[in-house]
Amino acid sequence: MPTLGEVYQQSMLKHPYGYALYEPESSKVLQPGYCGYLTGQGQWTPLLGIDQKIINLGDSSALTQNGLTQFEHFHPAPSDERSWGPKLSGQVIQRKIDLEAGASALIPAGIPVDIGALYRYSNNDGFGAILMTESPVIKDLIYGTTTFRLWCKENSEVILRKWPDVREYGLVIVTSTYKTRLAKVNAWAQQGKEISVGFRGGVVGIGEIAPSSTWYTSHEEAGWVSSEATEPGESKVVFFGGCISNIAGWRLYCLSHMHLGRGQWRRRSFAILIPRGRISGSLTMIVVTIVCMKLW
Repeated sequence: MPTLGEVYQQSMLKHPYGYALYEPESSKVLQPGYCGYLTGQGQWTPLLGIDQKIINLGDSSALTQNGLTQFEHFHPAPSDERSWGPKLSGQVIQRKIDLEAGASALIPAGIPVDIGALYRYSNNDGFGAILMTESPVIKDLIYGTTTFRLWCKENSEVILRKWPDVREYGLVIVTSTYKTRLAKVNAWAQQGKEISVGFRGGVVGIGEIAPSSTWYTSHEEAGWVSSEATEPGESKVVFFGGCISNIAGWRLYCLSHMHLGRGQWRRRSFAILIPRGRISGSLTMIVVTIVCMKLW
């Protein structure tokens, strides 16, 4: 049976930001250039070096200390800030509540009575999820595709010897992250559940919110999971993208959407963990942007 994190990740594939994390990770362990893997339960696990520092393609000295070659094509893009409205799973619908008459009776506890707009979110069938983020949401990115494959191939022997779990789960090189100081997630499977969110500013369509807008959730509605950065310089990563290499079989895929599937690669694993020389028909893969197919 799939975990809640797996169902949430798959339900958010409509958004072009990468792999959705039901439990947002700290930016201190998940950033562009970091190397690691995703377990069968979707848990991000960074590769730790001999000094317990995360293997980072942007840190040449750490790579050398761990017997890895330097990565000479580390080119980060400028950070990009944006404001997000609610990010909804595919089954969730949005409904605006008219506050002209009897406003106080319609507003749930925890949402100020002087809000500018009140929306309710529900699903008629299946799984529902909503992600709320505090502004700004910051996108960090590093450029490149082929250079990652070449580095992986050059360092495969060392990686498999020092981090044997990579043989099972594949190697992930993080290429993009979307992070915020505060994120709240609510996910549910019961039919007829409604979630209320109040906004100070006006909402433009679904998923876009005025940069100055502030949102509030209700104390009466269960299911909200809050993730807040507490350390200086820390954020919470809600989506990330990357390049995934089945390092033992030597295929690298660069994609923005990573879809959990069930296949023949031991336990539950990712569609991009492809046995040498063939693609298992029982594995699934969803790719929205570029897939690097011809690599050698």
